[in-house]
Amino acid sequence: MTALRLASTTAQLGINGNISPDIRNNLFTGLTLAGVVQTLPNFPYTMPGDAATLQTDMQAAGWAGATVTASSSTIWEILVPNVSLTAYGQANKIAWPIYQNGTDMFGKPTYSSGADYYGAYVDSSGTIIKGKAFGRLKITAGSRYDPYL
Repeated sequence: MTALRLASTTAQLGINGNISPDIRNNLFTGLTLAGVVQTLPNFPYTMPGDAATLQTDMQAAGWAGATVTASSSTIWEILVPNVSLTAYGQANKIAWPIYQNGTDMFGKPTYSSGADYYGAYVDSSGTIIKGKAFGRLKITAGSRYDPYL
């Protein structure tokens, strides 16, 4: 179990992992936790006015201890404790309507459609699943090669 945190100041935004400081006051139109799309009754939510409603709806959906704080339309945080993350690729995302937020270094448009939560991924026994793996290779002499030549 881990806590997932999404803050407007640290969010990984956009499609294909584009990172952008352009948060805007987007309507929150979807929420996915531990790979499951949440069906909350009051979508869409707008910060800061709907922060308390979003928190109440998340808690009623079974995410006890979830907190939503917002001091302005672009400064907000959503914290969800005790989430069971059992696969590295599980989706954890808040979504909003897609918009173009700029261009990349090649002039190709970049888009934002939401923000990903981040946290430590763990398996069913509570062991952290690492995002990277390291392999060590060793070359040894085989039957076709004489190691003393």
